[in-house]
Amino acid sequence: MTKPLHIPKYTALAILISLLSAVTLAACSASTKPSQSRQDVPSSLFKSSNLSGIDWPKGPLSTSGRFIVDSTGRAIILHGVNEVYKVPPYCPQDTAWGIEPADASLMHNLGFDVVRLGYLWEGFEPQKGKFDYNYLNCLQRTESMLANQHIFTLVDSHQDLYTQKFGGEGFPQWAVHNHHLSLSVNRPFPGNQLSRAVTAAFDGLWENRGNVWQSYAQAWGKVAAYFKNDPMVLGYDIMNEPWPAKFIGSPVTFDTEYLEPFETMSAQAIRSNDPHHIIFYEPPVTFNGGVPSSFTPPSPSLDPVGFSFHNYCLTHGEFSNPYTAARLSLCYEQFNHVDSNALSAYSSMGAAPLMTEFGATFYTPEISKDIQLASQDMVGWIYWQFKASGDITTRSYASDHGKCPKNSPESLFRDDCIITSLHRKKATALSQPYPAAIAGVPTSYGYNPSTGIFHLSYSVTRKIAAPTLVYTSVALHYPHGYLVHVVGATTKGSSKRTTCSNWLEFYNQVNTTSVTVTLTPSHNNKTCS
Repeated sequence: MTKPLHIPKYTALAILISLLSAVTLAACSASTKPSQSRQDVPSSLFKSSNLSGIDWPKGPLSTSGRFIVDSTGRAIILHGVNEVYKVPPYCPQDTAWGIEPADASLMHNLGFDVVRLGYLWEGFEPQKGKFDYNYLNCLQRTESMLANQHIFTLVDSHQDLYTQKFGGEGFPQWAVHNHHLSLSVNRPFPGNQLSRAVTAAFDGLWENRGNVWQSYAQAWGKVAAYFKNDPMVLGYDIMNEPWPAKFIGSPVTFDTEYLEPFETMSAQAIRSNDPHHIIFYEPPVTFNGGVPSSFTPPSPSLDPVGFSFHNYCLTHGEFSNPYTAARLSLCYEQFNHVDSNALSAYSSMGAAPLMTEFGATFYTPEISKDIQLASQDMVGWIYWQFKASGDITTRSYASDHGKCPKNSPESLFRDDCIITSLHRKKATALSQPYPAAIAGVPTSYGYNPSTGIFHLSYSVTRKIAAPTLVYTSVALHYPHGYLVHVVGATTKGSSKRTTCSNWLEFYNQVNTTSVTVTLTPSHNNKTCS
């Protein structure tokens, strides 16, 4: 657990300014191309992998203490990307700008084992009481494609600015209860967040006007019933970035009297229809600004439960070029504070933490810092996002309304429609070696990009027969292979012979109580194909 840093206490106004400034600065940077030089990406990343012979994590996933676990009992560390399509038809298409089998294969080759897939209520229930199951079929197409690559899906009820007519997405028009207020001026995102119309819409939500809580929960129940038998569904993220509106200055009151009861009603609807998958509570967007969560422990009847949080750098000027060490230090300080609050939320709620958004930037030092701290705290993460197509409320879309955005700060690609335009530096930062499944309780793990050394230690759980599984990222981190040093387990790798496998299994030895694994880069002339 990371010790909290002593940083100035956030006020509601400071949080609000920082949140809006961060996104505004990001939007302004959309026209700026990354400073990195254009580098070739290893062609092996775009080849289909042989998925046989590996004991992959098995769903449905659950929780044990602060860790997510699979059906064999292994602790599962999730690394992945968001894919949220915010314009009609509100789901990724089987096109170059959407998600195709080649994209899912690339995700697997980069070591990703989870995708946070956007589900928009307005796509499922465009008219009150009329549910479009073709929309869920569309989401399921992507989920199935990911499952074929052993990638789990977190179904995320996404919203920004409440609904379409305010320049955002998420809630259907009929669920707006804001005294019929309209925007007096339609500002570029996120300028409408402070408008009377949007504030009143969220106030209407938290006051449950028109029984909107019940309608929202009913839709969630139907979504859960649809996906309940799919073992590769990780779970359900109840609501993306809830906005406190008039309660922004009263975070405890908002959390305990409005947001938590609202999310609990949906959680109950989900659990009534799906007894297995993890339900993720999400705090208000101000959590990213340093405001701790005041959620209380959910009923055991809702288990398993997780805690979804976001951790973007909100430092003013952070997106300017060049990126300075001082700004990076401020980012790290904030990342540390937010991660510490997430671990505190686990302590108070008993909900396994998962960082479900971060990044959305060209600047790999920021990405690497966020990942480094998450690894130190042994928390999984999901980067925002895989492709920028269809994202109307983030960085680049305002300047590129085509279906193939180019040079988007958030995307992994220089051109969303050309898979081989993958950003090498960003892909390298996101594809660090990590333990995808651990046959015990992890005590520490991490990767040092400067030395190329990966380490893992864990205490053994004897009842687990399945192996520990480590992703090694040969193409981007060990092009000449690596040497394996292990104590307490057996593996096909060797400390004397170069290994080139992307996935390495370790079987706990009989009567051992702990295992340590170290990977070091090989310095011979061999190149792994």
